[in-house]
Amino acid sequence: MSTIKVNAIQHTTANASNMTLFANGNVAMTTANTTLTVGNTTISNSGISVAGAAINPLATGMRNKFINGDMRVDQRYSGSANTINTGASQYILDRWAFNNGSGTGVYTVRQMDSANTSASNYESGSAPPGFINSFKMTVTTANTTTSSSSYAGFWQPVEGLTITDLDWGKSTAKPVTLSFWVKSNITGQFSWAIFNYNSTRVYPASVTINSANTWEYKSFTIPGDTTGTWLTNNSVGLYFQLWPVLGSSYLTSSAGWNASALYGITGQTNWAATVGNTFYITGVQLEAGAVATPFEWRHYGHELALCQRYLPAFRYDGIGATAYVNMCSMYSTGTTGLIHLFLPVTTRVPPTGITTSGASTFSISDGDSGAALTALTFSAATDKNMSLNFSVGSARTAFRPHHMYSATSASYIFGTGCEL
Repeated sequence: MSTIKVNAIQHTTANASNMTLFANGNVAMTTANTTLTVGNTTISNSGISVAGAAINPLATGMRNKFINGDMRVDQRYSGSANTINTGASQYILDRWAFNNGSGTGVYTVRQMDSANTSASNYESGSAPPGFINSFKMTVTTANTTTSSSSYAGFWQPVEGLTITDLDWGKSTAKPVTLSFWVKSNITGQFSWAIFNYNSTRVYPASVTINSANTWEYKSFTIPGDTTGTWLTNNSVGLYFQLWPVLGSSYLTSSAGWNASALYGITGQTNWAATVGNTFYITGVQLEAGAVATPFEWRHYGHELALCQRYLPAFRYDGIGATAYVNMCSMYSTGTTGLIHLFLPVTTRVPPTGITTSGASTFSISDGDSGAALTALTFSAATDKNMSLNFSVGSARTAFRPHHMYSATSASYIFGTGCEL
């Protein structure tokens, strides 16, 4: 066996060594670009990709910029269906909303459950392997001829504090990778976009569904935007929107950053053309770097807490028809009082109002007797607590402590105004 002893290896036409060998056993390699491929392993500035696996040093820890990407949390509706009429835009699942712009289409949207056969929103095959839930959109009134200004889409705004590491708007802007699972009963091309808070910087692209009624995994890498204004406070940092319906006024010929509020790519399929068409999505992930890593599974309690930053919720907890809410006290009148609620987590901004199941779904008791509420209204809030005024029909003992409880299993109180 022979040994060749050298301290450097250089190509015959190169001006510098491509490989340097050091006495301590270390090896340094220099390439003409930022990518090195050895067998099935690729090393680049964006991370390390291995066939069958992915390691991305830019995306460790809390990788996913989206919240509730697996559609598990549905505090508002618990899987109930919602109809979105023309001109309506509303949050459905936590952090995920549906926006139905101009046009004649009407859509039903809801969280689906592919595992729990007794659930009202159960549907076999409504999630890909490894997932239980998805966001489902169904055409209930067709929009057969899409006007140039029509749009209907599924979206999430991401808080600016979540994207500070991306450095967007700077020369050091990092790329991001978007990935998700999607299924529809029709094939075709559908647009999606990432854009800033005021749509002055927009990255449009498209996703192609190749096989009907089949879950397909998609991933896309978006170059970091080196210009524009990207907020990094508690306002909107970026929007992601996927458009099953998008008119020609919003389309451009190719993917890439623009300042013209163009959100999709020419060739859009009209998903809304036929009543009964369906569109499912889940496993939505946006992460720093140019490598799509497996979906980041977070503990349910962790994901719920992230959601409650934007929707503080108090619901019947399932322990009985008189589920405890909190302590309260009567005013001097004996018919009105105040309840103070500690919010589950610190909210993005203080709530500015409430949505409830109705005052009559709550009662108060002093331990001896109870009374149903006749009114329940917002009083004041910080980002950590909230006060509500209430009334009862018959006078109680003034200043006496009471507790409020859920009178029915359908009772809820949501703090509003915290969403982006």
